[in-house]
Amino acid sequence: MSVRDGRRKRYIMINQNQSRIRQNRIAGHIDAACCVLNHTLNTISEMFLCDEIMFIDSQHKGGKDKIVELKFDTVTIECWSNGNNICNKSYLFLDDLGDLQHYIDYCNKEYPYDHQLKGWRTRDYLIRLFTDKKDCFLALLPLK
Repeated sequence: MSVRDGRRKRYIMINQNQSRIRQNRIAGHIDAACCVLNHTLNTISEMFLCDEIMFIDSQHKGGKDKIVELKFDTVTIECWSNGNNICNKSYLFLDDLGDLQHYIDYCNKEYPYDHQLKGWRTRDYLIRLFTDKKDCFLALLPLK
């Protein structure tokens, strides 16, 4: 084997390892956003060691929502409750939108896409991509 072939082989191995690490990180973020669903907001704040935890009361035309915001290394997860103090939806915001394609690729690989529901189906949840002029995020919603 030539020196050039050896360098190329090391380069391929490094890229494969980085890809596995990225996939594990994405899986962990999606799992975290799923596992908060159907838990109380107080329980959620105790479930994770994260950089910041913030409790927010949000008022809008439709009523009040309580939110727990969990800040991790490269993502923020918002857990929403509609007054009953139980998380009924969560949002996964990426710090770097350059990572968005990796999340889409991961979901395409791991979950079937349901065109009717406009999202990826896990066993119990729907992962839906939302984009608008200000934000781009993944919403995780219970299927039942």
